[in-house]
Amino acid sequence: MNGRWDWDVLRNLLPSHICDRIAAIVPPSFSAGPDSVTWGADSRGAFSLKSAYKLIKNLPQIESTSSKHFDEVWSWQGPQRGPETIMHSLRDCVTIRPFWEKLVHPRWVTDFFDSDVRNWLSLNFSQNCGVFDAVEWHTVFGVGIWILWKARNMWVFEGVHESSVALVCKVFSFSLSVQRALHRSARSLVSHHL
Repeated sequence: MNGRWDWDVLRNLLPSHICDRIAAIVPPSFSAGPDSVTWGADSRGAFSLKSAYKLIKNLPQIESTSSKHFDEVWSWQGPQRGPETIMHSLRDCVTIRPFWEKLVHPRWVTDFFDSDVRNWLSLNFSQNCGVFDAVEWHTVFGVGIWILWKARNMWVFEGVHESSVALVCKVFSFSLSVQRALHRSARSLVSHHL
């Protein structure tokens, strides 16, 4: 921790309005001392049942601002018409499936799309299901989940939609960066211990 944000990384991963919010936050720094847990509902920062009760009594104020966001989520008219599950959000949705079809090797497509969540995760962390030889599948899969979740939230909350091709390019690029960083880190550890 050096007390500065890594803006090159943040600007590639987050929308500009989020970066603006982050810029207003002081980054972690050793010189600032250790973090500590405080209770925001008490002037001394100490939790008490009395302060929690006061907070709950004032809840309608808090609820009125946050309920707008819940209303947006539950009234969103996206492409799904069945129950929204994790598997639907990350694999089975008709807008998500083309993304995975570009990343998963044809040999694994049936297993990939027909597995329950436990077998799906097991498959993706134990087999090389991908089409890219340059990047390990478990890295592509993990980055893919993250990119999909981020893209889905951008679509739901900001109306920004990216094509599956654009998302696959992001996944491949970021996966290569992650894999390079992991290999550099492993080499550094090995040379340090020799």
